[in-house]
Amino acid sequence: MRVIKIDGEIGWDVTARDFKTELYSVSGDVTIEISSPGGSVYQGVEIFNAIKAYNKGEVTTVITSIAASMASYIALAGDNIKAYDNAIYMIHNASVFSMGDARALRKSAMIVEGLSNLLAKEYILKTEKTPEEISKMMDEETYLFGSEILEMGFV
Repeated sequence: MRVIKIDGEIGWDVTARDFKTELYSVSGDVTIEISSPGGSVYQGVEIFNAIKAYNKGEVTTVITSIAASMASYIALAGDNIKAYDNAIYMIHNASVFSMGDARALRKSAMIVEGLSNLLAKEYILKTEKTPEEISKMMDEETYLFGSEILEMGFV
């Protein structure tokens, strides 16, 4: 079985282009080990979709230390999702850097809300929690430790 590592910030240390090149070079079952504080939503969505589209075998994602922010979303792309019993998992609303006049800032706020809703759909699908429960967890920037990740239904 091939192991691919997502280690570092999504979009900086781990780019979608490099990840896809590595993923597309293998066949058969693959394990993706995740140790990431998160990063770019756009790069993360592309990585998530590449994992979902992988059809040469089964994909197991394993949270080896931390899957926070965008990395928490990527972890859910696996056919099997696992975490070490001392792993850390964090979900929150999307965030962006923004500047401009009031119109530009309102538009940025609408985009961030849309991105957060997109991420929430996968958390809801995986955990079977209500949209309100996931929204509250994201609003509060929820950290889960070890067995809490399993108890809350993310793995």
